[in-house]
Amino acid sequence: MSFCNYSKEYLASGKTMIDNIFITNYLPDLDADALKVYLYGLYLCQNPYEISLEEFCKSINMTKDKVENIFMYLEEFDLCQITSKEPFSIVYYPISTVVKSTKSTSIEKYTNFNKALQLLITDRMISASEYRVYMQLLEETSISQEALLIIVKFCTEIKGSKISYKYILKVANDFISRNIITEEGVEKELEYYFTINRIVKELFLACHFTKKTDFDDLNLYIKWVQKYGFTDKFILETAINRKASSMSNLSKILDEIYFNNDNGNGAKKKGKKRKINFEYDGQRDIDKETADSLVDNPDDVEV
Repeated sequence: MSFCNYSKEYLASGKTMIDNIFITNYLPDLDADALKVYLYGLYLCQNPYEISLEEFCKSINMTKDKVENIFMYLEEFDLCQITSKEPFSIVYYPISTVVKSTKSTSIEKYTNFNKALQLLITDRMISASEYRVYMQLLEETSISQEALLIIVKFCTEIKGSKISYKYILKVANDFISRNIITEEGVEKELEYYFTINRIVKELFLACHFTKKTDFDDLNLYIKWVQKYGFTDKFILETAINRKASSMSNLSKILDEIYFNNDNGNGAKKKGKKRKINFEYDGQRDIDKETADSLVDNPDDVEV
């Protein structure tokens, strides 16, 4: 470090140069937070003032995670590069040598998608890195933007608007793996899922399961009715009679019944699958209206 330096007051009274190319080519694509981070970082680059990442974050009133995510986002535009994550270090590129990258052009395609996404996830701010994950999914698969937004809406209705992006990706990848990637296809499939969700919620209520229903629970139920051929009332009665404590516990019970490993009293016997008729135990504590409200067989639901 040089023995001779500018004072903080001198630096504050000086100027930070911004290229016009940045204003014309990049400013329209950056939100207020990204612009704040970029400009403050540019100010530090142009002035010999040593500062830690923690001090940087405090100066612009942002969290460390958010600042790091924004710098990762700015990398997509080739405006800077993260040269080290520990300690965190950034190198700014001169705008005059940058040709707007194909990555930033891709980002432009998703402006409306990103706005619609934030309107669906209302209880938290979506980070730059999370936006990038969704855009990467859209770039690397054939799922449409409209289809993905419908899936996000479904996930928020199931889990709430603070939902994790990992949960959304899990559901989206399930749809993609089954080649359900269009707006029409996703809407049609979700009609069935919403019906199943109503039934599973009734099951949770009757069995006093404490957690909320999720996508895995719905897929379990679909397996039981479509693959195993069990009716919804049979599933409910089995859960009550066998005192299932959770969906995973109920899944083990129904697997045993389907594969004929359980004769109903705990004795296991290997063999081919068979059907078992359970009589409903009327002494169990279950509301009659709850039982009667269930459809006779989800297979009859029109998909």
